[in-house]
Amino acid sequence: MRNTTAPANNMKFTRVCIDCGKVMHNVGYSRKRCPACARKAKLMACAAYNAAHKEDMSIPEPRPDTIPSPEIIRERAKARAAASDAAIRKVVLAASAAGVDYGTMAARMEGRL
Repeated sequence: MRNTTAPANNMKFTRVCIDCGKVMHNVGYSRKRCPACARKAKLMACAAYNAAHKEDMSIPEPRPDTIPSPEIIRERAKARAAASDAAIRKVVLAASAAGVDYGTMAARMEGRL
């Protein structure tokens, strides 16, 4: 019978950091840099990418005609609250008519009971 389990530890290679020359023991086969140099290389790569794509990353200014006024935002919130309140009131009235509490009636209406 063949052993199909993965080896317990595949970190068994000794490598030399390509930047600083530090010897790294018990690392994976593809490790190129020590942790300190890997952090520096990542920061340098990110900085180079950001510099090359700086104009692509700018956040466009919102158009004034698409920004709702605070009054419109309040009215929309009130409408959402009223719709939610009406649904809750409907369940509460049905629950009081049936003589059960809100949670039991909500569960019955959803088919959980």
